[in-house]
Amino acid sequence: MNEPETMGAGCAFIDYDNDGWMDIYLVNSGPCDFFTPKQPLRNALYHNNRDGTFTDVTEKAGVTGNAYGMGVAIGDYDGDGFPDIYVTQYPHSVLYHNNGDGTFTDVTAKAGVAAPGWSTSAAWFDYDNDGRLDLFVCQYLKLDTSIWCGNKLLNERWYCLPTVYKSMSSWLFHNNGDGTFTDVSKESGIAQSSGKALGVVAADINNDGWMDLFVGNDTEPNFLWANRGKGHFEETGALAGVGFSAFGRARSGMGVDASDYDQDGKPDLFLTTVDHEMFSLYHQERDRTFSDVAPRFGIASQTFYLSGMGMKFFDYDNDGNPDIIISNGHPELNVARMVSGVTYEEPMLLFRNTGSGFENVSKQSGPIFSKLLAGRGLAVGDFDNDGAVDVLVAIGDGVPILLRNNAGRQNHWLGVRLIGRKSNIDAVGAKVTYRAGDFQRDCYKLGGGGYLAAHDPRLVLGLGQRTKVDWLEVKWPQAGGTSERFTNLPLDRYITIVEGEGKWKKPVRLRLVSRPRIGCRELVIASRVRWVRLRVLLERRYCFFIPPCRIERHTEPEVRLRQPGVKLRGASKMFDCLVCLLISPRQVAQHELRSRRSGIDFQFSLKLFPGLLEYGGIQRLREKNSAELVMNPRLFWVLLQDFPELRGSIVKFPLRLKCLRYQGLRFGRRRNLLYQFLGCAIGQL
Repeated sequence: MNEPETMGAGCAFIDYDNDGWMDIYLVNSGPCDFFTPKQPLRNALYHNNRDGTFTDVTEKAGVTGNAYGMGVAIGDYDGDGFPDIYVTQYPHSVLYHNNGDGTFTDVTAKAGVAAPGWSTSAAWFDYDNDGRLDLFVCQYLKLDTSIWCGNKLLNERWYCLPTVYKSMSSWLFHNNGDGTFTDVSKESGIAQSSGKALGVVAADINNDGWMDLFVGNDTEPNFLWANRGKGHFEETGALAGVGFSAFGRARSGMGVDASDYDQDGKPDLFLTTVDHEMFSLYHQERDRTFSDVAPRFGIASQTFYLSGMGMKFFDYDNDGNPDIIISNGHPELNVARMVSGVTYEEPMLLFRNTGSGFENVSKQSGPIFSKLLAGRGLAVGDFDNDGAVDVLVAIGDGVPILLRNNAGRQNHWLGVRLIGRKSNIDAVGAKVTYRAGDFQRDCYKLGGGGYLAAHDPRLVLGLGQRTKVDWLEVKWPQAGGTSERFTNLPLDRYITIVEGEGKWKKPVRLRLVSRPRIGCRELVIASRVRWVRLRVLLERRYCFFIPPCRIERHTEPEVRLRQPGVKLRGASKMFDCLVCLLISPRQVAQHELRSRRSGIDFQFSLKLFPGLLEYGGIQRLREKNSAELVMNPRLFWVLLQDFPELRGSIVKFPLRLKCLRYQGLRFGRRRNLLYQFLGCAIGQL
């Protein structure tokens, strides 16, 4: 019996393919110095099929893990738009870079983030405000497998208490911006204090513009790392009142999180512990110290016999107040024989924020809360995109549990995805304030949080029964640091806000297609032909190809481009579109599109010459230098210059066409200009 067996495992929500739907990643055990599995074990990545089911794509993605898995952290460390996966393990961790085509590459050695030892939770955050995500990794303890704990008279072995092992310092890795990291644990001060870290959350706790860290330590004082700027942290846990219990004892800190539960403008903290220690809800006072208000709200008494692992602040009923959910389970298998009233498997807890306190609503929230579980990691995320944030729970030596939230559908909401430009791309550290009538709330984008888990990166803003959002303001983290206010906001849907653009928009969903290779079965692109990205504007039902080589996902789970011809394949229904390729004026390409919709094949040949664009058999061109293009009534021509969001991505063509017409509609006159032009036809609208 070795301690890693009972401490894991973790789980995560991740939209790895950027299709706008949360996928699931589960961490499992694996081979190490004390364990050789009888059959291969691996982690699991499940792709969201958008119909309430998931498909295991682990082997294809290449994220199986390579050691004894513990937790997971999700973050786009290289800013390419695709989330990467960091898996904490024993005796070393692994970083998987997202290639954007549904596969990942192990870049641990190149990046330099192996973090030797027993790592648990981790968090991506920008500690030095340089606009890049850095990495904090919790180091638990120095595992010594030769230590034997238990009853030698009865020859019963137990899991050892953490006190018999040596404490360790955690890791802080600085992002160099070139795919590599530098270990700055010593320079930053993080390595000066040793602990047995299990949970971490990154937040600007003192509102000074620098991201701080709250770390839960097992049988050691908890850490509150105050970021003093210039790459230096100061440990202030004891002074702030979160290092020890009210009785001055170091407790078994595990899951941690931060949220301004009472909306006083100061983030508060939560900590789970083992039985007989009680969980803590730390309220931040005006002098930046914390008071444990868990006894006042009844949280302490209701958790006295429980051992909390995973936990998270989240607004489960969309009333605008952050609630608390906790997965419980004792780390010792035989604890029922050792301690009266304590069991290995324990029920989950759900505390509803009433605005003036917390109410235990577990019993009326579903039968799952009366079931005994060996709860471990817990992640929150909206896997069905209905605005009601769901819950994923990892079970020790058991099947994970996915809980669909039905309560949040009863109220209105607005989902927000933040994308940083000057700030870090995940916008960790951003503050979102929104107002609906006399109702105003602040939400924070955190790094990490909970225990061994990673959560949906989108913010869901609860509105209750209010039917209008007056305004929403985003205060971007440094290095941006600006504030933007938005109005005319929708209800009950997700939007995307990109730093500096000054407007909200629908989420951009991208999927990378395999890159072209000469001679392969995929579409062969000559050296002067642009490989392009398919952009689907669902509200207009247009399809465009624009650089670079990323393809946006439509309602179909699979899109392929093959030679000869271009085939669009989907499992549910076929695309209702014609796809165009950007081709150099010096070259001629012929392609064929077949859509099996209703058994009809659409075929066309595309030829592009300087000054002439033809679609054989589909539309007619009057004269080579004609002033207008006449289209088939079932086809639309789209002039890309009329779409400002696509500018800068269009190849210029020497077409001196004065106007385009469609049933009398004039798109505009362009004299003495080179048209930045791509024709795209939508068939059978």
